[in-house]
Amino acid sequence: MSVINIIEQIFKDALDIPESETISDNICMEDSPAWDSLAQMTIIIQLKKQFNISFLYDEILSMNTLGKIKEITEKKLR
Repeated sequence: MSVINIIEQIFKDALDIPESETISDNICMEDSPAWDSLAQMTIIIQLKKQFNISFLYDEILSMNTLGKIKEITEKKLR
């Protein structure tokens, strides 16, 4: 499974999105009622566990779209 697929799976699990549903990189916190602070922390914790990485406070704050989550996570893995 690719890094992108793992990130998307973590995201879907945290927001309780069905596996079959397609998600866009443009999905953002403001447009998704399920994406609250608890879901956000679940995503961060799962990314940290899965990839053994840590995020700075500013990085976490900027993770307000799925695309941004992917971008920041991939940058950490380089």
